Amino acid sequence: PCIRKLSETIYASFIHEGTHDNILESLKKFIQWMKKKEYHSAGSLMCIYIIGYGLAKSPEQFVTEMLMPIKR
Repeated sequence: PCIRKLSETIYASFIHEGTHDNILESLKKFIQWMKKKEYHSAGSLMCIYIIGYGLAKSPEQFVTEMLMPIKR
């Protein structure tokens, strides 16, 4: 995970690799990381499909970035 600033909003960012069948497990780890670092959600989760159906030969090759606006 990392921290990114887009416009005036600060986001925590996490990359999920592989099929979306288990994306909720990655999201749970992401939220655990945020809690450990004492960050709280400040809005809705945003997903960016970096490698999806148009580029991947199979769902196992998907790459998805999850961004959560955060505050302390």
